[in-house]
Amino acid sequence: MSFGLSHHAIGIRKDIPKEVVDTISYWMNILMSCNPLDPLGPCPDGNFASFYEGRGGTGKECGYVLYPADGTIAPWAVACIAVVSVIVASLLLSLIHCYRIKRQEKK
Repeated sequence: MSFGLSHHAIGIRKDIPKEVVDTISYWMNILMSCNPLDPLGPCPDGNFASFYEGRGGTGKECGYVLYPADGTIAPWAVACIAVVSVIVASLLLSLIHCYRIKRQEKK
């Protein structure tokens, strides 16, 4: 995505004045939200992504992957987890029930 708010973040030293931090934050938000295809927009010369790419940035410097490999769990694994969970819960409830019945019989 070449424009819009994203997960991009920067670190700023504690000794930098708050006014400078606010200015950096303001311009980062403005430049990140600019559409580079809108010549009448607030930044027709480019946006944060295009300026970053112009400096040689690729977006992979910090390990960020835009489209990660599919890491989802297979449907059969989800079904197995659900079935095992129901079985374990049923066994626990049965044991609790049996324990309570035996306890009542002793009274």
